[in-house]
Order: sequence, then structure tokens, then C-alpha cells
Amino acid sequence: MNLSKYIKSMTIESEYLPPIHLNDPFAPGAPNPLLQRLKPRVTVTLADGLGDPVVIAPYGQPGASKWPIVQALGIAAIVGLVVGAAYVVRRRLK
Repeated sequence: MNLSKYIKSMTIESEYLPPIHLNDPFAPGAPNPLLQRLKPRVTVTLADGLGDPVVIAPYGQPGASKWPIVQALGIAAIVGLVVGAAYVVRRRLK
């Protein structure tokens, strides 16, 4: 299913960012190196079971999730920052 036939524009609003307005959001565009690496896949399920879920994967199917690795690296970075800050504070108090 080609969503560009049904969706001509989208507006995304949030509490912390300015509104983002996208004209023809499902039209083909220039390749994006970041998205090529991330390989996003979006699944849209319509209300009341209208049709099958629509899967959009413009850069190919993503592989296995690497989220646990990202979480572990983030936790290690935070622990490193806290330990480093405690070390600096301790040295200044001497």
C-alpha cells in the first residue's frame, strides 16, 4: 500500500519543540546516511481493522535489536561520569 495516495501532509507537535510540518511525507527523498545506518521500520495499523497493517521500511529491514548494548553503554557512561565527578570533588575537598 502506498500511503502517499492517502496522506498529503503531517504536522508533529510536542511540548518542547516547535511544530514540524511535513508536506508529502511518504514521497521518495534523497538518501539519508543516518537513516541508512539505523534502518527504521514503521508499522501503521488503521483503526477498526481497516486493511492490513502497513509496514514502511525505506532503508531495508532492520536486523536484531542492539538496544541492550546501547543501554549498557549508556549506564557505563553515566557511572563513569558520576565516579569521575566524585573523584574531582573529593580531590578538591582535601
